[in-house]
Amino acid sequence: MTLLLGLHKLSAHIDGSSPPAETIVVADKTAPNPEFASWTAADQKAALLLLSSLTEEAATESLRDSLQQLTKGASSVTEFLRKFKLFCEQLAAIGHPVAETDKIHWFLRGLGPSYEGFSIVIRTIKPAP
Repeated sequence: MTLLLGLHKLSAHIDGSSPPAETIVVADKTAPNPEFASWTAADQKAALLLLSSLTEEAATESLRDSLQQLTKGASSVTEFLRKFKLFCEQLAAIGHPVAETDKIHWFLRGLGPSYEGFSIVIRTIKPAP
């Protein structure tokens, strides 16, 4: 896989390199960073190459593990949600959708302890949002 990703100039997406900033400052105004958009498209291409090389069973387990281990960390809630939704969509696309209760549980757990109050409120709402 390293050779394949290298051939497509996608090695930076698996070697631990950080993506470019989502926004840049131009003339004292914040603007979308075009390098980030390009990096995101290339990142999705790298993910597709990796996933296409897996059997359906291995891809399902890999995606489910990634989804369960995903955490907000230092990223914004919006970025965390984008990554979370991408994993859910990929699982649904290969015929293994995630149950709504699992989505809620894993998402709230991934937010971390600083969102504990929010998580408690969401878990008490019936029916689940």
